[in-house]
Amino acid sequence: GVAPVVALPGPVDPATHGVVSPSRMPGWAGRDIAALVERLTGAPAVVENDANAMALGEHFARTPHADSSVTVKAGTAIGSGIVIGGSVYRGAGGVAGDITHTRVAAAHQFPCSCGNLGCLETVSSGAALVRLLQNEGVEVATTQEVLSLVRDGHPRATALARSAGHHLGEVLCAVVNFFNPSAIYLGGSLSSLEPFVSALRSEIYEGSHPLMTRDLTIAPAALGADASLVGVSRQINEHLARLTRG
Repeated sequence: GVAPVVALPGPVDPATHGVVSPSRMPGWAGRDIAALVERLTGAPAVVENDANAMALGEHFARTPHADSSVTVKAGTAIGSGIVIGGSVYRGAGGVAGDITHTRVAAAHQFPCSCGNLGCLETVSSGAALVRLLQNEGVEVATTQEVLSLVRDGHPRATALARSAGHHLGEVLCAVVNFFNPSAIYLGGSLSSLEPFVSALRSEIYEGSHPLMTRDLTIAPAALGADASLVGVSRQINEHLARLTRG
């Protein structure tokens, strides 16, 4: 059989098959999106968070597979997912791994879409870099334009990209010290910038206990945009297998 799958840019409640507090999908809270897709297609549907789908794809992109991995997508926004023992770890509320709204000291004055101040995304995402450069009078409108500036050696864009890497690395350092994953996979457009990645790596290795990084792999994402497709294909196969068994 065939099952459609939808990867959504927000926290997904596995019980209701919809998004929870969807800052990027206003108006969709509480909707059973899987049921909607099933009505439209006539086939059982799978709904997944896009970062979880990416994490699952990246986890299985390498052989042998890591015991546990964290995949981070650092682009216009920041997303991340955790895979343990081959399965997405969701946590009690289905939002485990969402480091986006972790508070960092450097962002204390910046408001976030979640309604709080000081979230990681306000200083470490592509959208944040656009805003910070605009505040300094640099004519830039998109993350891609920021990438071009950094690659051309623009001093402020490069410095801000390095700072963004440090801020993300600061949060991932806490993740590594607490969770002790086998691997961290870095995807998203910012992960193509050497100043960003170098700062992130430095923060993790300098701030983590040596035992936490002794066997830690920090590697670029291997699948690019296909990671989510690979991840959701595994979700589809598991969903169809459950239906067959049931």
